Amino acid sequence: MKTCISRLVDKQGKEITNSKAIMAELKGFYQDLYDTKDRDTCVDDIGRYIGKLGIPQLSEKLQRQCEGPPRYAERLNVLDFKK
Repeated sequence: MKTCISRLVDKQGKEITNSKAIMAELKGFYQDLYDTKDRDTCVDDIGRYIGKLGIPQLSEKLQRQCEGPPRYAERLNVLDFKK
């Protein structure tokens, strides 16, 4: 079982084998991944995408019915489905 990364390919396709360069590349990757500067744009894009899917909305009555812990019969249905 490997416990370290001995080589890595960067965004440009260049292979990196130096351990310090690998660590720097990984650090940059995760900083970019978790950077929040474009988060609002991303959330807006996701909202527009979901809006285009035409996912039906639950009625007020069904929304209230879905709230709360699962009922006994609902739990039994899940267990029967697992068999």
